[in-house]
Amino acid sequence: MKINSTISILIIGILFVLFGCNNSDELSPITEQGRFFNNGSGSACGIKIELNTGEVIIPQNWPTHLKDLPNGDPVELNFKYTIDGNISCSAGKMVNVLSVDANHISNVVVWDRKEKIHHDVVQLKDVSINGDILTLEIAYSGGCELHEFKLFVAYPFCNTPPVPPYLILSHNANSDPCEAFLTRKLHFNLSSLRKHAQGHELKYILSVKEPHGNTYKRITYQF
Repeated sequence: MKINSTISILIIGILFVLFGCNNSDELSPITEQGRFFNNGSGSACGIKIELNTGEVIIPQNWPTHLKDLPNGDPVELNFKYTIDGNISCSAGKMVNVLSVDANHISNVVVWDRKEKIHHDVVQLKDVSINGDILTLEIAYSGGCELHEFKLFVAYPFCNTPPVPPYLILSHNANSDPCEAFLTRKLHFNLSSLRKHAQGHELKYILSVKEPHGNTYKRITYQF
């Protein structure tokens, strides 16, 4: 009986090493490159990513501002495989997307003072304008949830002293509890703002919420 018990314990240990570790690895964050496809159905299986490894994954979540990427566009994403059995798709494995880098150029959104601006903190590392494109290099803590960024332009009220409009960076961390140090570049197209110009330049105040408080930088967009 003692020998049989010892053998049973050894077998259980071997099975744990073979299968327990694999499950743990499968749920760890992974960074891969691939191509974006959206069949336009709006269903849970509507968006898929064909990874360069040949595997197909189905995001359970995807940034709203990237849903209109052209089919076949290259993307790099950080994700975790999900064990949620409530959603299934025969086209590929379900994943929880943590971040997406598509070198995507977002448009500036005119703030209507109704849409919520999120003020989760970032570190602003660099600001540059190349032609019509404003690039913000940022760093932030995260790694477990999708972080969403928008740039709003806020025009002053009528009859207020003449001040430049504000460009406000909105950062929604979706209550991410993790503390990995992440960096990325955000690209925004300023060309839609030209209609407010009386000459060939526009001046703005960039507002970014950093750990020590709000940072304000004066920027000039010339065209």
